[in-house]
Amino acid sequence: MNPQLLQHLASRLDVDADNLRVQTSSGGDINQAFRLVDDDNSWFVKINLADCLFMFEAEQRGLDLIQASNSIRVPLGLGSGQYQQWSYLLLEYIDLRGNPDSQALAVALAAMHGCQSDSFGNDFDNTIGSTPQVNTRENSWTDFWSEHRIGYQISLLLERGLDKRLVERLRALQSVIDYFFRNYSPLPSLLHGDLWSGNWAADAAGQPVIYDP
Repeated sequence: MNPQLLQHLASRLDVDADNLRVQTSSGGDINQAFRLVDDDNSWFVKINLADCLFMFEAEQRGLDLIQASNSIRVPLGLGSGQYQQWSYLLLEYIDLRGNPDSQALAVALAAMHGCQSDSFGNDFDNTIGSTPQVNTRENSWTDFWSEHRIGYQISLLLERGLDKRLVERLRALQSVIDYFFRNYSPLPSLLHGDLWSGNWAADAAGQPVIYDP
């Protein structure tokens, strides 16, 4: 890690940079990730280029929403920011210990999904991987899915030169989404958004933890 960035992170954490030890950690395919350790505490930090700050800001907001649901443990967000050419996200470090009990995970996720809203979407956009993802609110699930998931992905493909004839076929499919889901009426509920086995684990007490929403 760059020494100047380490100094900056130490100031955000209000600790002495000279006492911080830096350990490389796994953090997915997109970001660099490190564990910062001093004599008393540990922290987790993700780092990327400055123009990725929006991704970290959205991740922190997503973690905050799940934290506020009081349903399942997530790493506590300690702040995101930009320093010189880097952006970063500081998180609580959780000592992860393999897979959680599947029943405990299911119960906790059900409680999280019980946090419901009056519309589909969110008050902020986020990303899927490093791709921007639009979360404009809609009253209808099929409207939200058609416009802000499938439709937005089609627009990105078109920008990247996808054959216009294929785009026309995708648009035709998009126009009949209501037909395929005519008997499906989900309630708007709080979701992690990228829940797979790489984004859950157990803490030292064996309780389920989810991360990277």
